[in-house]
Amino acid sequence: MLWTEETDKALSDAAQAALPGQGAMVETQRRLRSAIETLEVATSALSRRVEALMWMLAAFIIVIAVLTAAVLYRRGG
Repeated sequence: MLWTEETDKALSDAAQAALPGQGAMVETQRRLRSAIETLEVATSALSRRVEALMWMLAAFIIVIAVLTAAVLYRRGG
């Protein structure tokens, strides 16, 4: 089992059993887990925004291509 799947209590017990007084290690792991979870939320929000921007850019390119084809068709005809 990964340490990220352990509860804070289980991590604390493991640290105290192996090396008494190592609560700083447990606190470091807890803060790291919290930071990773925060970054995952921020990253997923950013990826959704980038995906929306890409769809808008694709729609814009299609509109420009259609308008260009219409102008060229009128000039040639």
